Amino acid sequence: MLRALLLLAGFLLLRVEGQQPNNLPSNGVQLYLPYENRIIRDYSMIYASQFYDVDQNNDANDINDALWCQSANNGANIGVWYYPNGTEVPLTDNAFYDSNTNPSPVFSKRFSGQIALARSGGLSGYEGLYKCIIPDENGVDQILVVGAYTVAGYNNNGM
Repeated sequence: MLRALLLLAGFLLLRVEGQQPNNLPSNGVQLYLPYENRIIRDYSMIYASQFYDVDQNNDANDINDALWCQSANNGANIGVWYYPNGTEVPLTDNAFYDSNTNPSPVFSKRFSGQIALARSGGLSGYEGLYKCIIPDENGVDQILVVGAYTVAGYNNNGM
């Protein structure tokens, strides 16, 4: 009985890392929010509770619920995320959910044609307009912007 309870507790605490999405645009660039399963417009505002460093919503495809900046240019090692203050968000090669080595509260991780902005901690103090610079299919850098806020920060910004 105790063994069954321990197995159940372990199962409930399991966090699924997830994988990168496979919905790159056929042309141009886009922002993809898997937690909501939708492409969002440039200059959208999102809650911190809408992007993570794991597959938080346990969707059928196990897509990591980070915020994805995607391009029709499917080259490797493309894209850079910037904090609201203009400094570069740290890039990692570690597994998404590696709390021992990944920066907090946010970090970025590259895949072919896309770069993730993953949240590993609270966003308070790091709210504002995040920018992604990523080349399109012609190699021309494009800038995509998204406002990321806590509930209080979101409410204070006119929403």
